[in-house]
Amino acid sequence: MPMGAYFAYPYSYWITLRGLTEPYGIGIAGGGEQIMQDFWEIISKNQNSSANELVSLNAALNNRGTNLADAYHAYAIAVKFNKACEEGYIYPYCFEEASGYVAAGGQTMVHGIIASIGGSYSGSMRMAMLSIG
Repeated sequence: MPMGAYFAYPYSYWITLRGLTEPYGIGIAGGGEQIMQDFWEIISKNQNSSANELVSLNAALNNRGTNLADAYHAYAIAVKFNKACEEGYIYPYCFEEASGYVAAGGQTMVHGIIASIGGSYSGSMRMAMLSIG
């Protein structure tokens, strides 16, 4: 289900929000937490329709020189491999607490394999279209 249309239990998206914001710093002024503060401030001022939280999240990420599409792409790589930011793994493609996430939830399920550089994988997955504008 697309993130923007999911309202039943929003806490399951915590890792996504963490992945979008963690590369900007944890527990530091102006870091990742600022992105979420900016997001809520934009919504509270009705700068974007409260029905379109993704536009507001994109605006908050714009304040950090990126956008939702690029931040989500980096997050998708980080969450797929669940590697800690050490031993050559760097932001935005890792998580500070990756080992804890894997211990709690297990490794990310493998849906297919690309055997070599330049190779490809043919399969299907449910996709959602986002319009950020």
